[in-house]
Amino acid sequence: MLGAGGGFVTVPLLVAIGLNVHIAVSLSLSYYVFIAAAGVVRHLRQGTVDLPLGVLLMVPGILAAQVGSQLSHRLPSKALELLVSMLLVSVLVFFATVRTPAHEPQAAPVREGPGAQPAVAASRLRFPRVRSVRGRVYHYTVSVPRVSVIGASVGFVSGLFGVGGGFILVPMLVGFVHAPMQVAVGTDLVAITGNAISGTIGHILAGDIHVGSIVRMATPLIAGGLVGSQLGARACVIFSQARLRLIFNGLLVSATLYMGGAGLGLISAVSRG
Repeated sequence: MLGAGGGFVTVPLLVAIGLNVHIAVSLSLSYYVFIAAAGVVRHLRQGTVDLPLGVLLMVPGILAAQVGSQLSHRLPSKALELLVSMLLVSVLVFFATVRTPAHEPQAAPVREGPGAQPAVAASRLRFPRVRSVRGRVYHYTVSVPRVSVIGASVGFVSGLFGVGGGFILVPMLVGFVHAPMQVAVGTDLVAITGNAISGTIGHILAGDIHVGSIVRMATPLIAGGLVGSQLGARACVIFSQARLRLIFNGLLVSATLYMGGAGLGLISAVSRG
């Protein structure tokens, strides 16, 4: 529904049931490989994926996720929890200040596949996009350098924190690319699938988790997540942009409060020391 959940929901919940944060990070990434891929399939069917944009985000993200996963392995658990909580607060503040992309009534059938029109006056580094969602037409421009930097940044964070990256990437696509919320949600799942695969491999190579542990612990998560991802993708086009943002922010606040408790504990311990 939100193009997120692999990290800012899953990691706090796995830590809450007693898993070490490094194992939670690794398990979250492996789980999200399947959930994001299932979400992509559903969003492709309903026309809420901008595939060229997704590929541009995914390629640099795959490389950066390897760097993030290696750094994550070297950080102490409490420091990692504190950084996750700080990241959540930053994303919440940023998304609260982002304006909703403007739209216009759909006046003509949309071409180039479900929900899109062919780009016009495209250049090598910038190309315009037109998407139709719920009878409304949105215009936005994809800048290749900007999108590449966004993809690499999210990939690094994905590998570092075990997050799919959707809770960062969706606000960035809305705020910097000006894509509609529903298209941002569907498109970010394309990039996150690649990031999650890369990050999982990185954590396995670093020794944070073994393949056998992933199979044993992730199987029940994946089974439930595959069902939930299909229901969430359908809900994405039912809710308005405003309602999706409200739900998104509510989940961010909840996760921040939980992970922030761990961070406050670390700060208190450091101050006593």
